[in-house]
Amino acid sequence: AIDSILTDGGTQLWQHYLEKKAFTFAADTVLNVVGSQLKMCFVSFDPGEGDMGDGWTLEDEPEPGEIDSWARMHLPVRRPATSE
Repeated sequence: AIDSILTDGGTQLWQHYLEKKAFTFAADTVLNVVGSQLKMCFVSFDPGEGDMGDGWTLEDEPEPGEIDSWARMHLPVRRPATSE
């Protein structure tokens, strides 16, 4: 009889503890979700530097460098000499 009373009391205490924790967890989760949604709706905007004038143009594309001799799977192509 005493064991049953202690088990039921422990179960009720555990249920009360879980209910108290569940509300806190749900409230924190809702606040995080709403905060994230507001951050997505109001993204900061940078207007840039305005008119840069005529001196601002695209540069020429750089030439690719030589393939490193230590690069993986790099073997030089040797073509047989052709006799004409």
